[in-house]
Amino acid sequence: MARALGENRGLETLKLAVDLAKLGIDLEKAGRFPTVGLGLSAEYTDSAVSDGTDTSLTFSLSLPFYQGGLVNARVREAASEHNAARASYESARRDVQRQTLQAFHGVNSQLRRIQALAEAVRAGESALQAKEEGFAAGLTTNIEVLDAQRDLFRAERDYLKARYDYVLQVLLLEQLAGQLDESDIARINHWLG
Repeated sequence: MARALGENRGLETLKLAVDLAKLGIDLEKAGRFPTVGLGLSAEYTDSAVSDGTDTSLTFSLSLPFYQGGLVNARVREAASEHNAARASYESARRDVQRQTLQAFHGVNSQLRRIQALAEAVRAGESALQAKEEGFAAGLTTNIEVLDAQRDLFRAERDYLKARYDYVLQVLLLEQLAGQLDESDIARINHWLG
């Protein structure tokens, strides 16, 4: 869970949005303070009329006087944006926690399901073999053999679907933890092959 919360790319992005909104509050508060500007420019001219270098140094000082509450309104607006960003982050954080927990339980559930269905496949193979031997001995009908084959095919289908669902749950868990990369795909291809 800690990895999912610490390395989830979506959460990282939302956390940066919260930090940026916090900086926006500070920026708007700075509108209450004087600003100082300093500029330096140089120009060189070479023409038939004149040539030489002109340099200028500029200094500016801006003192904010009462602006009808504009700065306070901007600070409140920035604070509202910060609160909205924080609420979005917290909501996404809870979603990631819930999804990670569900994916983790899904992985464990699919593992148990795969084991149970592997047993069902083995039992279906044994049942089919027994029905085929019974049919060869004249003790069972062809319908019973076909029913055993159908049951085996269903068990095999369910087993393969459980493996597929397991892979999806593992990939989801890796994605939520921000750890999904090409090596996971290669590992799953090897596992499925």
